[in-house]
Amino acid sequence: MAQHFAAFLHHRRREAPAVQAQAEALLTLATAQGFPLLWGLGPCWQGWALAMQGQGEAGLAQMRQGLAAVVATGQVAGAVALSGPARRGRRARRPGRGGLRLLAEALTAVEASGPG
Repeated sequence: MAQHFAAFLHHRRREAPAVQAQAEALLTLATAQGFPLLWGLGPCWQGWALAMQGQGEAGLAQMRQGLAAVVATGQVAGAVALSGPARRGRRARRPGRGGLRLLAEALTAVEASGPG
């Protein structure tokens, strides 16, 4: 969780390379220790970092992979890390196109999971 929160901190500071580094460390640890929720959050952070560095489509693909992994754990509230993609559209001068679609997918997953 500490690496997830470190990625979140760097995300808030808009430090994409630092988010990328934390995401890689998070994925390594989550894989080694068998933490599927944290493994799902890793690609979300990686995707955000890619999108902020001008690789919007690749970033969105990473975030979709992460969202699917998070939803598979039943912890869809963990998809909160997906708030960053909406900003990707502004950087690419396409207001939220892919990012907003991804957020809509996350909302649909949350609603489908029922109360809890």
